[in-house]
Amino acid sequence: MRQEAMAVQGNSSWRRELNVTEHRSSHNMGSVRRWKRSLAVIAVALMWGITSFSVIHHNGGVASAETTGVPYVVHRGDTLWNIALKTSGAGVDTRTVVLQIMQMNHMKNAQIYAGEHLVLPNNAK
Repeated sequence: MRQEAMAVQGNSSWRRELNVTEHRSSHNMGSVRRWKRSLAVIAVALMWGITSFSVIHHNGGVASAETTGVPYVVHRGDTLWNIALKTSGAGVDTRTVVLQIMQMNHMKNAQIYAGEHLVLPNNAK
């Protein structure tokens, strides 16, 4: 180790090579960081694209009058059955309307609360 220290002190060209090597190493670290950052940006863009495609595909395309539905605010004492019964047209099965309301509002069960905003199918009045 003492010989190496002497070689570093005595041989200036070797010291320059050491500095050049260290500089290249730090330069490579910058390019690695840029590469990782670029990879992260690409991953985020890819996830955004997949999510957008999934939403558009799930909704069947751009929102239209048929897919947006009619807004409704739940009142005290309302149930999905009563809402579907009141708003369904003549000859429409109330069970079908309840299922449509649950699907349009991404509901796992029929529990609703006063003040909650729902979207009703357009076949409802």
